[in-house]
Amino acid sequence: MCAQVKHWTMVDPNPVSTFAIPDLDIVKSYVEDLGKLPHEIDCVVHSHTLEHMYDPARFFEIVRGLLSEGQLHIFSVPNLFALVNDGQPSLHFEHTILLREEHIQWLLESKGFEIVTKQYFGGTHSIFYVTKAVERKPNGPPPNYFHENKRAFQRWHQRIFEDAATFKGRLAEDKSRNFIFAAHVATQYLLAAGLPSERFAAVLDNNQDKIGKRLYGHDLFVRAPAAIKNIDRPVVVLRTGVYDDEIAAQLVAVNPGVVILRAARNATVT
Repeated sequence: MCAQVKHWTMVDPNPVSTFAIPDLDIVKSYVEDLGKLPHEIDCVVHSHTLEHMYDPARFFEIVRGLLSEGQLHIFSVPNLFALVNDGQPSLHFEHTILLREEHIQWLLESKGFEIVTKQYFGGTHSIFYVTKAVERKPNGPPPNYFHENKRAFQRWHQRIFEDAATFKGRLAEDKSRNFIFAAHVATQYLLAAGLPSERFAAVLDNNQDKIGKRLYGHDLFVRAPAAIKNIDRPVVVLRTGVYDDEIAAQLVAVNPGVVILRAARNATVT
């Protein structure tokens, strides 16, 4: 796709990387504050952005205003309701709305988009959309899934406390053997739910920018997974979500004697 694009315009308030994209303009702005673009565009692409918006309807309104009828709007989002049903740490201060695909469809239609194709990726991980700008038509009130969403959220919340209690009971007596994976809100959830931070030697993470830094709100510092290499039977709490299998394989490769504590999968809420 990149080879077929003549020009890219990136809108980002803090563009830390341009990924070596040729013919790239960068507009340092939040989408909500976006003014005139430096070039004409005929397609808008965004990935795992919608769920970060406090007002998804306004976001789609802005995107629609950039396009003429027939032009494409391509994006991906996490499959939030499926992830919540699966007990994964997918709602937090950055993902503040339980945005279901039924709501996304309604928002798209109400703002003048037609879904061309929709594809699921990685099981519960993501949904990819190709949509087209069309004439806007009234589409009635938004779908109401309040009670179903409430049940799913309450079960999701309850599971954090249940898993924290289970993990606490399985930690090693020797603090130097205990680790928790991910300098991320998923770890902060478990610690807030009663998993004692003083029982851990460190937080493990693959992000080099986090190594040596402190987990916000706690006295735990971040180390690379190699920290468990020479420890006898290290215990690692692993509850990060869809990447847990990949991370578990990495930890076993670092130390085959590692004991990995993982959560049981959540039952689907219907």
